[in-house]
Amino acid sequence: MKEEEIIASVLQEVLDALPPHLREKLENVEFIVQERAEGYQRFILGLYHGVPLPKRGLGYTFTLPDRIVIYVQNIRRVAP
Repeated sequence: MKEEEIIASVLQEVLDALPPHLREKLENVEFIVQERAEGYQRFILGLYHGVPLPKRGLGYTFTLPDRIVIYVQNIRRVAP
């Protein structure tokens, strides 16, 4: 099993273990596991791209999912 697959599996376990009131907040969110981050992002473990829940209004419909990108190489550096 590749390291990215292991991290994706652990991520799924964590998401499944979240209390329901937190899990329901993850509506229209996609998780992406990437090997490395670009440029200035080499020191962060993950990055959120999207519209935060408090900023979503009535016009927030038919939109692409928000994304949370997990950077494997950075996680490996912090937690070998």
